[in-house]
Amino acid sequence: MPHKSVRLLLCRPQAGLTDILSQIGKCLRYADKFNRTVIVEMNFKGAVHFRDDFSHYFISHDPHLILTSKNIASKFDQLSAYPPHFSGRINSYKTKYDVSVESTVEVESEQVPSFSFKRDYSEPLLLHHAGGGGIDNVEFAVRRLSV
Repeated sequence: MPHKSVRLLLCRPQAGLTDILSQIGKCLRYADKFNRTVIVEMNFKGAVHFRDDFSHYFISHDPHLILTSKNIASKFDQLSAYPPHFSGRINSYKTKYDVSVESTVEVESEQVPSFSFKRDYSEPLLLHHAGGGGIDNVEFAVRRLSV
């Protein structure tokens, strides 16, 4: 049984490097505010764009920013997650881009695999799987990385 104090944010950014860094920065801002550790996972089953460990290209200078899921991915499905629809299915859901909502959605349910960045959650694992985002958060992410 996972320890109750586990507070993770699984960030699965999509698209090009600017969008990836933007989504990581967005997750880091949230994690700072609500005391979470961000795990960046780029090579999960069903990844469309990058498909490699981010740790092969960057080094994190923040203990609350982990750039590979290699040592923990097998535990994701054992954790209670938000959105709750993804609990027990973090490692197996499939996505598509839905132009009507301009977002990545799960194929089966058409739910967006993310959460509100304005509130805290009690679940040990939050899922954020998205692309886009512009440049607002890129610098915030880059300040915690080096090559």
